[in-house]
Amino acid sequence: MKRSQVRRLLASTARVFVYRSALDLVSAEVFVAKLQRSLKHPVHYVEGGWQTLVEGLRRRAEGSGVHIIKIERPRPFFQAEC
Repeated sequence: MKRSQVRRLLASTARVFVYRSALDLVSAEVFVAKLQRSLKHPVHYVEGGWQTLVEGLRRRAEGSGVHIIKIERPRPFFQAEC
C-alpha cells in the first residue's frame, strides 16, 4: 500500500470517528483515542436498523403482559420548508 493510499484511508476513517469532514479542526489525539477505543470495544450495528430493536422490545413487553398506550403521534423536531 502506498503512502497516499494510507493517508486517504486514515483520513476517511478519521472523518467517520470524529464526525467531521474538516479534519484540520480536530486534534490527532482525539482521533487516536477514538481509534484505540473502537479497536478495544468494536461497534456492533443493529441489523435492520434501530426500528428492529424497538419492535422486538415492544413484542417482548406485550408478550409479558405490558399494555402500551400510544397517546399521540410525535411531532417533528423541526419542519423543512418546501
